Amino acid sequence: MTWMYTTSALVLVLVALLPLILWRILSLLLRRGCQVARNPHCKLQSVVVLGSGGHTAEMFFDLATLAEVWRERFSPTYIVADTDKGSHAKAEEFEKRYGNSPANVLRIPRAREVGQSYVTSVFTTLFACIFSFKTILMNPPDIVFTNGPGTCVPIVCAAYFARMLGIKHVLVVYSESF
Repeated sequence: MTWMYTTSALVLVLVALLPLILWRILSLLLRRGCQVARNPHCKLQSVVVLGSGGHTAEMFFDLATLAEVWRERFSPTYIVADTDKGSHAKAEEFEKRYGNSPANVLRIPRAREVGQSYVTSVFTTLFACIFSFKTILMNPPDIVFTNGPGTCVPIVCAAYFARMLGIKHVLVVYSESF
């Protein structure tokens, strides 16, 4: 008999929360653009997700197109996988050339190693998500730049989670090269 009361209470809570959930989803879907840092003197807190090798080279090629405004408008934090050997040095080099301070580089666990089985990658991705959510939710950026390395999946999920919770409307800029 108590299970019936428990079930009834659960249904009542779900029915009460359903309009709020639907309203939040609808407000996210109908939102057109975002007013990120209207003040031209305000720097955008940005996250740049770097991958290994080709992804890093492509990302810095893309960011170089912003060279004229990079120093004045962006305050970047670079995110690299903990097993990535070369991206930290590339970020330092880029900041010396286009930025005005040493590169702020954070390392997070890699979501999936090259050649890792899909079964075990579920666990490593969840582990990477914990660090990514902590990184993004503690100091949500205005914008995330990524071009698709596996490291970006947990970061992008965390950015959308921050948006969904209404913490901050984090823009995600994804670039793909062909």
